[in-house]
Amino acid sequence: MARTKEQTRTTPTPRHEQGLDELRALDNEIASLRALLTETPGDESHMRAISKALLRRFFLAGHLLDLRHAVIFMDHLPPPAPDEFTTFDFDPAVDEHTWVQWQPWLESQGYVLPPGDRAGWIPSKALASPSVNEDQVTIKAAKRRARRLSQRFIYATRIADNAPVFLKVCPCEGPDQELLIAAYFSSEGVRDDSRNHCYPLLDLLLAPTRNGKRYFLLVFPMLRRVFEPDPATVRELLTCITELAEGLEFMHEHATAHRDIHYRNIMMDASHLIPSGWDPYLKNRVYPPNSVSRLSEPIKVLSRSRVPVKYHFIDFGLSTKFASMEERGYVTGTMGLNRTLPEQSDTVPYDPFHADIRMFGDMLKDWQTGFLGLGFLDPLIAELRHDEPSLRLTAQEMNARLRLLARTTSVFVLEVPLRRRFRVAGMSYRTSWIKYPVRILSHIFNR
Repeated sequence: MARTKEQTRTTPTPRHEQGLDELRALDNEIASLRALLTETPGDESHMRAISKALLRRFFLAGHLLDLRHAVIFMDHLPPPAPDEFTTFDFDPAVDEHTWVQWQPWLESQGYVLPPGDRAGWIPSKALASPSVNEDQVTIKAAKRRARRLSQRFIYATRIADNAPVFLKVCPCEGPDQELLIAAYFSSEGVRDDSRNHCYPLLDLLLAPTRNGKRYFLLVFPMLRRVFEPDPATVRELLTCITELAEGLEFMHEHATAHRDIHYRNIMMDASHLIPSGWDPYLKNRVYPPNSVSRLSEPIKVLSRSRVPVKYHFIDFGLSTKFASMEERGYVTGTMGLNRTLPEQSDTVPYDPFHADIRMFGDMLKDWQTGFLGLGFLDPLIAELRHDEPSLRLTAQEMNARLRLLARTTSVFVLEVPLRRRFRVAGMSYRTSWIKYPVRILSHIFNR
């Protein structure tokens, strides 16, 4: 049999020695499967096995060629049928049942949905307390559940290590570049760059058909909203903004325009900030893993100034990647969460990189409107939001300006508690103000 590119290319360097052994084993497995496939062309079991092996190789070594080959094999496979994994009776016309139908198949792939998102669910409150109006509880909980289950994404748990993950449906065909872009920024030479703030791809599955169409299922780590809870100080928010500017510069260096920058598409890795974890639907509470009771507890949040917190761009469904910045082109479209850009049009092409800068500036303006103490950002925001796209700063210039602000802005400004302009009931900044002089002295003595 002729040697393939898979067998002759240089082996990429894995992250550790154990990974090197696993990589050699995968290479042998792939070579054996290719030999079997040569003897039995079109054998579905062999194609499925080789696609899974190639995906494992991609996530270990980060070589995009492995992912491309895996997707080619997956394109020739029939999608899994949910009825092969369950006999539960569903009404296929109800959208919200999609994830519930998929649960047995997901479990066969190593993922499990929360108990409330599985077949046969009944609200625990309705079961536990006779004093509660069972019908009312059931209706309210069912409505919340229906909203969750009708979306293209959901939270789950990876069975192998009990890690919380985020599952997202992505079409196999069409203009959506999410898989391409997520895979690129999770590939060798890119994923380990500290300036990379794109959320990492953990796994890829060929999902059952949905409404007659083929879909991939993308698996990402479970992240958390930036303002859950709010940063404690102006400095902590400025650090977040600076990291995101660094991430946008990195994306633009790699000829990728996000095209949907908005606070909803900004999240953080809070695994160090909230080490005990949290329930994805309760947000501020967690169920102790070994507790015999069904009662949740408040989450324990550490300080962003003391633990590492990485901020990520998510949702590349509208993003565009070009071959290079020299070959960049123009785009059309008014989709996205921010539809106020002056140049946005469905018919007149515009530069997506200039549009990214305006969206970033609009996001900062929204934050400035919502929080006190951010007036020092005024000149920068004005340059990011210029109505003439060519007069806006580049991502590189924006990042440099933000780093300069972080160095030159007075500590008396940066260590001020980050306060919402319009407080919600029960919100207090007393503790933050008590710590204010301590933060000032700590900064002075640690310079």
